[in-house]
Amino acid sequence: MAYSYDVKVWNIQTRAGKRGKTYRLPWSVDKERFSVGFSTFAHADSFRSDLVAASRRGEAFDVDEGLPLSMVREKQVMSWFDFAVKYIDMKWTRAAAKSRAGNADALATVTPVMFATDKGKPNARVMRRALTGWAFNTKRRDTAKPPEIERALKWVAANTLPVSRFEDVAMLRNALDALASKLDGKQAAAKTVTRKRAVLFNAPIARSRSRRCRRTTCLR
Repeated sequence: MAYSYDVKVWNIQTRAGKRGKTYRLPWSVDKERFSVGFSTFAHADSFRSDLVAASRRGEAFDVDEGLPLSMVREKQVMSWFDFAVKYIDMKWTRAAAKSRAGNADALATVTPVMFATDKGKPNARVMRRALTGWAFNTKRRDTAKPPEIERALKWVAANTLPVSRFEDVAMLRNALDALASKLDGKQAAAKTVTRKRAVLFNAPIARSRSRRCRRTTCLR
């Protein structure tokens, strides 16, 4: 792991769009630029404060991830499922209904790639309903669920790999392959694949990995 103390954090950039304002935070580590978008200023400001605080207390930053080592360690123990739920919640407030559904669909497509085991795995269609209809739906997550949905979500929560496994190029390749396929195994439409990839690569965990593997065949 390469790390650096050469960190610069810039001001939050406000962008106006058809669905309202979004907020992007740019920063650099060892002259490598990073940025991440947020749907609310409060989330962007909180993340900026965390980066600035880490830099001021002399914490090293991972050159590939662009994050303080403490955040990298936290990410290594967080499960993919927990990360995906947090990501959905972060995007929920400002996202239009269609975007919310698209985010849920993309993450639900990738999630089976991150299962630690197939033992006891629920039916694929039940799993997809559970993820898109409840787990990856901020408003509906804590509402009453059919028994099969409840069982499916408990299984997923207990059997997903750490999100840090995306550091493995082969794992990212598997995720991209999943995005290119429908639930029945047939090839997905090109526009669908592009949309789902955009969701995955907008997530900080995948962005740093994709940056490093663009020079290889992993994204082709």
